Amino acid sequence: MPVPLLVGGPAAELIDARESTAARLPIAVAVIVVATGLLLVALTGSVVVPVKAICMNILTLLATLGVLVAVFQWGWGSALLGFEPWGALDITTPLLLFVFIFGLSMDYEVFLLARIKEEWDRRTANGRIDNDRAVLAGITATGPVVTTAAVALGIVFLGFALGELIAVKEIGVGMTVAVLLDVTVVRGLLLPSVMSLLGAANWWRPGRRATPAL
Repeated sequence: MPVPLLVGGPAAELIDARESTAARLPIAVAVIVVATGLLLVALTGSVVVPVKAICMNILTLLATLGVLVAVFQWGWGSALLGFEPWGALDITTPLLLFVFIFGLSMDYEVFLLARIKEEWDRRTANGRIDNDRAVLAGITATGPVVTTAAVALGIVFLGFALGELIAVKEIGVGMTVAVLLDVTVVRGLLLPSVMSLLGAANWWRPGRRATPAL
């Protein structure tokens, strides 16, 4: 008759933590993505804008994880940050960054899109020109505030990089990179570019006739 065996120690704890995280990851992703999408649908009345926002959030997350792999796994800049790379990231870092990055990105996204949607609703033609003007008005009105907030948050998160724990350093560097990338490359360049290319299609929803591009 087989006898059950229990294994203890750091290796067993790591395996259990990894399996537990992997089992709950789909639930966490689903809750955050669905909540994000529903919030943006309620805000904008569009289906296209939420899908675009989620894709850009994922892009920010992937770019951030790439930087963390280069720094903490490959050792780029390890002497500057004062640590010895051990060839991997902490098991909790990707999941925590996913939650934090989606939260902060949504903060900037809602702030920016609310202003763009306000300008879009104010116009009557609802063509490509009006869409471009609404995007420009939103970027112009919110850009200074969002940029200042991003710099302040980046300074705060950089303080985490001064800690002794590698996991804390990873979160600090990751959040700093994510905030700066999101505000400059994603929200400052990609978002207005994509919205300008899509034109009035940004505001499409089921049951609404597409507005011809003008």
